Amino acid sequence: MKETTPLVLIRHFHRWSGLTLILLVAAKLISGFRLSGAIGFPSEAIANSMHFSHWVDIPLVFFFLFHAAYGVLKVLMARGVQKKVRAFVIANAIAFIIFVSCIVFVF
Repeated sequence: MKETTPLVLIRHFHRWSGLTLILLVAAKLISGFRLSGAIGFPSEAIANSMHFSHWVDIPLVFFFLFHAAYGVLKVLMARGVQKKVRAFVIANAIAFIIFVSCIVFVF
């Protein structure tokens, strides 16, 4: 049986967002350790700009929210949700609303 397009999208986005989250969290951790003095690399200026950058924070929040929404969606699908496309749209809508709220109220 051939999978529908939203299900393929979920699988691919969930994989790539997980890898992207690993990189973004690693960047935040390394820059935070540098700013605390625990490690000696990268330079303090690079660590400061990376740790307090919206170019890192906004994608981190975006990928975290959508990765979590798709993870919950995959759990629901495994439990036998019948209307998978509707659940996909609802999960995306909730993640998007939370993301926009974070952008407006935090950044």
